[in-house]
Amino acid sequence: MHSRSSSSSTIGSEPKVVTYLSEELPLNKLTHNTSDYTSEDDVCFPIVVSPGDAPFDSDALQNYLVTGQYECHLRLPTSKRKSLIMKDSHYRSSSRVTFFSTESGTIKASSLAELTLDKYPLADLLSLDTYWIDFHNPSDVDLKWIGKIFQIHPLTIEDIQGAEIREKCESFRNYYFVNTQTFDVHELDSGNTRSVEKSINFYSIVMKNCILTFHYLPIHHPEKVMNRFEYLKDHLVLSPDWVNYALIDSIVDDFIPLEKCLEHESNSIDELVFILKQSEQADMLRRIGRARKSLSGLLRILKPKADALDIEERKDIGLYLGDVQDHVLAMIQSAGHFEGMLSRAHSNYLAQISIEITHSSDALNDLVAKLTIIGSTMLPMHVIAGLWGMNCPVPGKETDSLTWFFCIVGFMALMFVTSMIYCKKKKLL
Repeated sequence: MHSRSSSSSTIGSEPKVVTYLSEELPLNKLTHNTSDYTSEDDVCFPIVVSPGDAPFDSDALQNYLVTGQYECHLRLPTSKRKSLIMKDSHYRSSSRVTFFSTESGTIKASSLAELTLDKYPLADLLSLDTYWIDFHNPSDVDLKWIGKIFQIHPLTIEDIQGAEIREKCESFRNYYFVNTQTFDVHELDSGNTRSVEKSINFYSIVMKNCILTFHYLPIHHPEKVMNRFEYLKDHLVLSPDWVNYALIDSIVDDFIPLEKCLEHESNSIDELVFILKQSEQADMLRRIGRARKSLSGLLRILKPKADALDIEERKDIGLYLGDVQDHVLAMIQSAGHFEGMLSRAHSNYLAQISIEITHSSDALNDLVAKLTIIGSTMLPMHVIAGLWGMNCPVPGKETDSLTWFFCIVGFMALMFVTSMIYCKKKKLL
């Protein structure tokens, strides 16, 4: 049984080279829904091939050029990626497949079969010393033929078809497979730090003389790396390992503006949480929540990158990816520091809100206590007025003078003033 990592298959005597290929789907099968698969479609049958250093399977390429183009023309996507698949017009786009090499330059086509130049047919292009093919939104049929032509393990094809999100780096007999994640940097340019919450999967298959990359959403990294090589072509030699390093380095570099943005936001929140007025603090909790959510998304994507880059132990790959891994670890440490700042600011904000609520409650209780005391001092006056308002004799009723009236009112006022002085002396008011 072939293990997922085939690096140990060359130890000892020369073994028989075995390539595992999934059984072909009939050409008349017009759907790729998982409900139409049989048990045989999920079994990897071992096919014995002669050992050699050929970069691709010429027989599979010939079959693809003869019969596979019609099957690929259908390009019906699997139901697992309905949310990622674009309109059918996108499949006829002239830039779905990009071929890049120092000999031929950049070639764009709508399918692998259309990658031709006047002096370079497809077979000659795939026989060049070093080249890079980028596939944008490939269908299941495209991936099936790519796996056959380049002798890619079915488990790798399955990871790409199923949009595997776990970042990893796996070694196989004739290549190593890298799965990493990026995000839409254009949304970040518009000030949306939440763009990191929606990650984009990016897959690389690095062989001896070529590299194949796959992605289901538009990204700028392939074009950026091609422009970088054109700028540095007088100082370096194009190699699949360097392209893989440059792609990962470009992906990691896109996190720098997001890190700077979150750093600025964390510092601002940490400084403003104590100095903002109460009327200006309504949006503070929302800002803290948004910053912490974006920071959580950043850590979710960065942490697996460090582990995936640490798996690969080949010396030449380590030379390329060592500085990228150090950069990722540095950003993870910075993100952890920002998380601590936001957590502290969140706690301080909630504590400050709690203190303000306590002060407001104390002030309200003090006001209620004072009103209660004032009402208590006026209660005897209400008793006197209510008593003489009933059918009972009132002093001075028989005379026409107001002397008794003013005496009674003066007595009530004197009682009120005396009660107020007593409450002030006892610090009840």
